[in-house]
Amino acid sequence: MKKRKILQFPLTNSGSGVSRYILQNWKYIDKQKFQFDFATMNKELNMEPELKKEGCEVFHISCYAEDNPSEFSKEVTSIFAHGYDAVHLHTSYWKSLLIEEIARKLGIPKIIIHAHNSSILEREDREEKEKRHWKCVKELNENIATDFWACSRKAADWLYGDSIPKDKIVIMKNAINTKEFKFSEEERRYLRKQLGLQEDFVIGHVGRLTYQKNQEFLLKTFTKISKKYPFSKLLIVGNGPDKDKLQSLVKKDGIEKKVIMMEYREDINRIMNAMDLFVLPSLFEGFPIVLVEAQASGLKCLVSDRVSPEAAITDGIEFLALEGDRWVREIEKVILQGSTINRDQMALAVSSAGYDIEKQIKEIEFLYMR
Repeated sequence: MKKRKILQFPLTNSGSGVSRYILQNWKYIDKQKFQFDFATMNKELNMEPELKKEGCEVFHISCYAEDNPSEFSKEVTSIFAHGYDAVHLHTSYWKSLLIEEIARKLGIPKIIIHAHNSSILEREDREEKEKRHWKCVKELNENIATDFWACSRKAADWLYGDSIPKDKIVIMKNAINTKEFKFSEEERRYLRKQLGLQEDFVIGHVGRLTYQKNQEFLLKTFTKISKKYPFSKLLIVGNGPDKDKLQSLVKKDGIEKKVIMMEYREDINRIMNAMDLFVLPSLFEGFPIVLVEAQASGLKCLVSDRVSPEAAITDGIEFLALEGDRWVREIEKVILQGSTINRDQMALAVSSAGYDIEKQIKEIEFLYMR
């Protein structure tokens, strides 16, 4: 049987939810039936050697469509010439419709647009970027692609507006390997000893260190908590452009001994065992994979009310307005009262809700073949 060739664009080094989603799909998809190749805007990809060892092609594009349309078109056309049955285009907001137009012009049989977020990612020039985004939304029509996917209804409304009928949009669950995130008391004891956290109450956060994830708000909130509860610690896992700024705030607030900042790592499933509470005060989200992971790990989750309500897979999640005192009160409740969640059972609950990758990948395979 001839393999279906799928081009995934774009893959990044960031450890972002989108890249993790793409790579996880590649890990679990039937490799007897499907071949993934990847296009990236990065000059280097840290996972490139591994992908090539698995037989994948990795293409580097030197410029963005909005910056140099002619060169971008030339490079993308050259990549598409490798003969793809589908191109899977992952996006958070519109900058241009050029790659979709090229794919359509070249007769790519399946063009999938996949919405992964619900606002402009960057802090800078937001108004200008939003104007460009909505201009592209108005230019959208059903002929621009064959398939329209989104991680949540909120992400779909943002990326497609009223230009694509709701019944044409497939809400694709951000699934994980729930077995990997099953809580382990043994792992918890080992990690907490390794990190020097045996007697501490650990507030955890995993995410890119960026404007969107709102870690400045988190640090301000934690500073108040740490003064009242000296045994509390904040564990932040992630990389990103705000790293230096956040480290400066930690130092300024005098909480260096209370905050552990880890580089992004692949064993998030292990690290979550060491946490007592998970927090995500994002300014906006599509459907964060990390919330699926935290719930599978049995963590109580305090989450910004700007996150899609669809993220509430279990009863262990609470949505809060971004008011500092409210977050302090709710964290304090968990510290004093503890969590009633049976952590051992939550991975199964998340799987039963349809968020296990081994089930979800079958739907993706079906849609790729359709």
